[in-house]
Amino acid sequence: MQKKANQVELTNSVITLRPFTMADLKPSYEAVRESMQELSPWMWWCHPAYSIKDTQKWLEYLPEAMDKGIEYAFAVVDVKKGDFLGGCGLNHIHPED
Repeated sequence: MQKKANQVELTNSVITLRPFTMADLKPSYEAVRESMQELSPWMWWCHPAYSIKDTQKWLEYLPEAMDKGIEYAFAVVDVKKGDFLGGCGLNHIHPED
């Protein structure tokens, strides 16, 4: 049986890329707030009023988006400690291309 995109994990001996979960709410929000200056010129959603509720809405949206092939987003986690390191993803996907 083929796994859904929101079930895929990629790993090596250093990091794991795995789908975001609600357990990533606080560390994801904190990462955005910490990187606000670097993200805001490039990410329309990253603005001074960005809140933890914005992060929650995004995390709730991701499973369906991944199932539909609209967006793929993964938490980057330290293999040994399990610490949240950040995130990565693909979006603005155009299947015809």
